[in-house]
Amino acid sequence: LIPGMRQDDVTAIALVIYSKAAHKFTKRDIQIASGIVSQVRIVFENAHLYTETVENRDELKRLLNRLASTQEEERRRISRDLHDGVIQNLSGIIFSLNFLGNAVGDDADDAQKEIEQLEGIVNETIDDLRKVIYDLRPTILDSLGLGPTLDKHLNRFAEQNGVETDFSARFKDRLPETVETGLFRLAQESLNNIKKHAKATKITLDLKRHKDTVIMTIKDNGAGFDMKAAEERASQDSGFGLSGMHERVQALSGKVKITSKIGSGTQVKVTVPYEARGA
Repeated sequence: LIPGMRQDDVTAIALVIYSKAAHKFTKRDIQIASGIVSQVRIVFENAHLYTETVENRDELKRLLNRLASTQEEERRRISRDLHDGVIQNLSGIIFSLNFLGNAVGDDADDAQKEIEQLEGIVNETIDDLRKVIYDLRPTILDSLGLGPTLDKHLNRFAEQNGVETDFSARFKDRLPETVETGLFRLAQESLNNIKKHAKATKITLDLKRHKDTVIMTIKDNGAGFDMKAAEERASQDSGFGLSGMHERVQALSGKVKITSKIGSGTQVKVTVPYEARGA
């Protein structure tokens, strides 16, 4: 019997049968057997390390999913509170200002101007809050689903940034909430990157189902970038950008392929399982 040791623990034991007849083990026999046991020990250790790595990766994915789910729920709660509380109160102020303006009449010109200015300020505040609510979590995502939300988001992006956009969704079915949320956040991040860096004049977004997967492709005709340099920066940057997109896609058990060339635009292709369990 020859034990295989890992620090102070026995990790493997080899039973070496040299011959049926009586035989005295030589020093060389023991060395050969010990070498075999050492190799077996390495195989066991590698298998153990692999199992630990898989378990840790799965646990990390579960933690990321739980964190993303918690974040989305908090976004939903804040969005609802702003809409049902603050915006309703501000709308009440507008109503009161209108009533006060009618009560003052045309004789008090200065008071009327002040009321109109206050109305303008409150209306601007309501518009700003609606933008915040939309960025937190658009209510249309919960009510109508991913396709209409992306269509509206792309139109809104086109109006704000003066670019041409084209959207196509090749299916109308609702997707699981985790998939809809994850893909919307990825589209949001892609469009933010285009706004910051690409100087694009045209953007296309295509959404389709293929067998048991959902595929979202976003293309722009912007400046493009050096893929190798971007990947090196992403490996050193834990914030959003390429690394953040990869992390979100991994949490959805999917994959992302980003292709770009300086002067030729960028394409982001995300493929996730239909029944993905993350966001």
